Formats: sequence, structure tokens, C-alpha cells
Amino acid sequence: PAQMAAGPSRTGRRKRTCTSLRISNNLLSNLDGLDRVISEVVQQPLAISWIDLSFNHLNDVHPVLTVFPHLRTLYLHANHISELQHIDKLASLPNLQTLSLYGNPIDQIKHYRLYVIATIPNLKSLDFSAVTKADRVKAALWRQSTLPRSARSSRSSYNSPPRTPS
Repeated sequence: PAQMAAGPSRTGRRKRTCTSLRISNNLLSNLDGLDRVISEVVQQPLAISWIDLSFNHLNDVHPVLTVFPHLRTLYLHANHISELQHIDKLASLPNLQTLSLYGNPIDQIKHYRLYVIATIPNLKSLDFSAVTKADRVKAALWRQSTLPRSARSSRSSYNSPPRTPS
């Protein structure tokens, strides 16, 4: 449970000392201003390590989620996220280990799990299922196979010896 912190916020209320936020089941369609609200009620907002935004109406992964450097667990299941590219933003969270996205339209996209694992390399759990070493290998191979030919050929030519003129 949250404990009362020493200092009041600008509203005169005491800020809470906590590392988790449960904002599920609130019909939220966007997260504009979430960082300001959190800084008003939480003593150390950057210490947040667990956020539950499940069962809302979110269409994307809002950039505000990337301002929490210690975020380890993020629940986004049962929202309306429909594009895999929205997940790319989460790659900037170095400590993210647990992510739930099931119940979003993206979980129906072919190779969804491989995409997420390849994009967020430190994940240990995706949709309440462990990310195994085999999952990581499959995701890496899948990512390599989906690179444009130019990127693949430039990588292979990077490792080959330089050509000598004949």
C-alpha cells in the first residue's frame, strides 16, 4: 500500500511513496497529461516500476510510458492497440521484463510474439507466458529474415573481406 510522503504537492495534498500504478478499467482513450498527474500525487514518479493500464480504450503506446526508466512491468492487455509499430516505443525501456498485450487487435497479427520479443530484448514474460531462449532465437532469426535485402546484403558484405581490383 502507498504510504504518506513527507511533503505536500502543489495542491496541498501529501504525495504518496509508491512504485506501482493501477489505472485499469477506466475507459482511458489516451494518456495525455499522465506524467503531470503522477508527479502531483507520487513523491518519486521516476521510481515507478509497475503500471497496469489494462481494460481501457488505448489505441497506441503513448510516449509518456517511456519516461519511467525503472519500469519493469507494464500491463496493456484488453485495449485497442492495433499496430505492431506502437511497440517500438517500449524498446527504450531498459528494465522492461514483463509485458501484457493480449486482447488487443495486434495479438491477432501473424508473428506478433516474435515481433515483440525481437523489439524488446529484455522481456522475460509476454502475455503471462515466459519468454524462453528458444523464443529469443526464433525472434532473432525472424527479425533477420524480415530485414530488407539491402540491409541483409550490407551486413554480409560488411563481414566479407574487401574486394581487390583485378
